[in-house]
Amino acid sequence: MDKNYYDETLFRIEKFMAEDKYAEAKKLIDEELSMPYLPAWFQNELEDLQADLRPESEDKLIVDPEKLKQLLQGDLSSQVAAISHLCRLNLHNYKVLVAEYLGGIPASDAAGLLISAMIDQGIKDSYCYKKAGETLNFVPADLTQPYEAPGFLNCLRVLNELLENEHPAEKWLAYDLLTIVGYNRLPGTIKSDECEKLVPAIICGLFPANKEEIFAELKLDLAKGEAAAKYYFG
Repeated sequence: MDKNYYDETLFRIEKFMAEDKYAEAKKLIDEELSMPYLPAWFQNELEDLQADLRPESEDKLIVDPEKLKQLLQGDLSSQVAAISHLCRLNLHNYKVLVAEYLGGIPASDAAGLLISAMIDQGIKDSYCYKKAGETLNFVPADLTQPYEAPGFLNCLRVLNELLENEHPAEKWLAYDLLTIVGYNRLPGTIKSDECEKLVPAIICGLFPANKEEIFAELKLDLAKGEAAAKYYFG
């Protein structure tokens, strides 16, 4: 299995936890741990997440800005944990903390979840986000959720057309990959004209072992798909 798959699975679990979807996170962890073979590092990560997993009723909400700040200064898992708490709070009361975090070159996976929560809460203040060497200024209330953007919906339609009949299981994994790209793109969105590159990139990531066969079946250009996958997923 491609390492990208394992990294993306961990991100999906952390995203579920950040959104308080504990049942979905537990189900995915249990599914992965039931596999006959797992790389040792991936199994350790799953077991750590499993140990951290708590039902919402048992999860003590952190409201102290200093404690949240400490988590936001940690690794990706710590940042996601902090944002899982912030998403359940009134972000208007944490403007300074949020501004410091976004201005300090945060992990894009975690920052995307936070910006999505800011959009949901209709935050009208302007923020500065340092991302991949760029400084992006945005007002959350003016943004579109990644899953509502025309480019995202266009890619979703094409993926459904390509995979629904012959590869229904992979279709849902494709949706997950597309969603990850969408959240990572915030405060921007997937552009309407990206579908031609992004869809083959996603399919290339889904079928590492038999991509030649799949690309021929779907009548897609493998060389372009591999180049696009390298661009989007490294």
